[in-house]
Amino acid sequence: MKTANTRLCAALAVVLPLFAFTPPEAGSLRTGNYGVCGCDGGPQGSSVVLTIDPDGTFRYVNTTDPTEQVDVSGRWTVDGNKVTLRTSAAPQAVFAQWTMDKDDACVRSRQGLLFTRLCHMEACE
Repeated sequence: MKTANTRLCAALAVVLPLFAFTPPEAGSLRTGNYGVCGCDGGPQGSSVVLTIDPDGTFRYVNTTDPTEQVDVSGRWTVDGNKVTLRTSAAPQAVFAQWTMDKDDACVRSRQGLLFTRLCHMEACE
């Protein structure tokens, strides 16, 4: 009987802390311009700019490659800490998915080996 009580206590000591753990809350998405911090001239000086509008629309401009410049707009949604962008031309397809940073006003994305991190331009100042 004593070993059964010891096992029960040991099991409770392991299981109870698991119930107390709550995952961190996802930060709220700030609307406005996101770009590369440190670029002179604000968002206009950055070669990659993501503008998140409060009405659920976005505009993404990437001029890093002069032969393949990107300028798209559409709608955005948030699910947890993921921001999903869908273009007006193909609303069913996902154009890009960004992850909100937990501690900073930044978003990050990955496509293959291309990693991009954009920060809210007000946070860069």
